[in-house]
Amino acid sequence: MLEQQREINLLKLKREVPVMPFYWVLIPLVCMLLAYLVCDAFWTGWFLIPFMFFMASANLYAESIRRQRCLARIATIRLDPLFWQRFGQLYPDVGLRERRLIEQGFKDYLSLHGMSRNPYAMPSHAVDALWHVMLEFPVPYQQLCRQAIGRVLNHRPYDSNSQNNQNEQLQQLCEAWRYSCMLNGLDPRTTTMLPRLFAIDSALNWPDGQIYTVESMQQQYRQYLKNQSDSSSSDGCSSCSSCGGD
Repeated sequence: MLEQQREINLLKLKREVPVMPFYWVLIPLVCMLLAYLVCDAFWTGWFLIPFMFFMASANLYAESIRRQRCLARIATIRLDPLFWQRFGQLYPDVGLRERRLIEQGFKDYLSLHGMSRNPYAMPSHAVDALWHVMLEFPVPYQQLCRQAIGRVLNHRPYDSNSQNNQNEQLQQLCEAWRYSCMLNGLDPRTTTMLPRLFAIDSALNWPDGQIYTVESMQQQYRQYLKNQSDSSSSDGCSSCSSCGGD
């Protein structure tokens, strides 16, 4: 019963990104107009400084709107029945509610790539299982990706024997943590709960699933940020996926 409630709670998590308030675009625009009226010239510091702020805020606002529209498209996508037919053959014990949770997890993963064009580790073996099934049907899979994020999401297994790949896994896992938290309205440094994509395997008791704790992921994320600021290499990753996408 407790597991069912966890699955229901994960299904209820919203997928959203913060939208930059439009007044952050209007404020520097108003300052530009006032500076021009006072100085009667474009090429002064009083005009150019608010102009630079206006361009930066306009770009950020446009990017937040783009992300919001991408998430809206992903929310309306229906997976091809071929995927679920094949998935049911491979995993006959997975029920309807569990399938819905895995589907939402895959849409979360698509959303990461729609929010920022970075490579991300796949934090869930259950969602990865659905991804592998989709790859068996290249045409509908490619159509789904283009409809969702405008490009085909490539699947790339990791080489676990390579130290470089372990470092790459850590980086991509932490990026997945950052954007998964953002997607579910959580702060990656202070959250007290796992984002959906990191909680699915535990909720489903998926065989050989990836099990995370908030404390371990925050510790790895802090170390990742420190490594970024120090421009030094990491010590590897204690819990990473066997594959990722870009």
